[in-house]
Amino acid sequence: MAHIRGEIDEFIDRVRMLMGDRGRTLLDSDSLLVDAANRVAEQIFMDLLLPAETGYGEYSSTITYVADQEYYSTPYGLLRMREVSVLDDDGLKCYDLDSIHRDEKHLRPGYWLEHDRVGIAPIPDAADSDALKLYYVRKPVPVHRGEAQAVTATSITLAKTAQLGRVLTRDNAYLGARVQVIDATANEGETAVVTAYVGSTCAATVAWDNTPTGTVTYEVMPDLPPEARGLWESMTAWQCLMDEDAGSSSKLTMLAASIESQTRTLRNVAMTRVRTRTGPLGTVYGPEWV
Repeated sequence: MAHIRGEIDEFIDRVRMLMGDRGRTLLDSDSLLVDAANRVAEQIFMDLLLPAETGYGEYSSTITYVADQEYYSTPYGLLRMREVSVLDDDGLKCYDLDSIHRDEKHLRPGYWLEHDRVGIAPIPDAADSDALKLYYVRKPVPVHRGEAQAVTATSITLAKTAQLGRVLTRDNAYLGARVQVIDATANEGETAVVTAYVGSTCAATVAWDNTPTGTVTYEVMPDLPPEARGLWESMTAWQCLMDEDAGSSSKLTMLAASIESQTRTLRNVAMTRVRTRTGPLGTVYGPEWV
């Protein structure tokens, strides 16, 4: 077996260093730190990236019509629906559906969101072979590390229970997420992007350059832009100290000043690095994260 140092360990070490002396003794387990990191990653996305309309975190998924079915499950972590298109049986776009209120469904075609479901009108009948294409913004996936149940050249079946963090069991929850192999008999260090995910079995479709073999340990990190990494570390350190009521006033003040500076930098990037780029929704105006 061969092992490489993964991004999770590097992140944890950096956060503990930012916490100072208490970072080495405060948390008996890394799980509390990872829980805080997941909350902070979502907060950064919600407070900074989503309002800036960066185009970051945009994904698409396809839902096949089922006869007489009005409601369909929305993708994991949906924050904002950008567009809903109707596809024909060849997968070609026919037209877009308007966003409507549920009470309008008998008056005109459209879609509406209701909790974790999307409703469509008119309700498809047995003759329909169309599908819906959803373009949406979702929150980042949570950090987790686990031992794969199985690995092939085109897939990795994630752990049922994570060694660290938590595993999502919603279909396509990991769409677009990056999986890194940190331990394997061969080809440790391989990374791949998830293009499909079946929540009931935890099977993710990927394309490895070189297929990992043996007992495979992997990591998944949230899909935040690199510019947000320093802010994520600082906010996680601050949050851990606050959660444990263990931070000295000077340490918290120092972290707060760093967070303020890093937040300002990230906002400036969102404003100054605006350019056109091609994404799943066509031409998008927003920062080109690198």
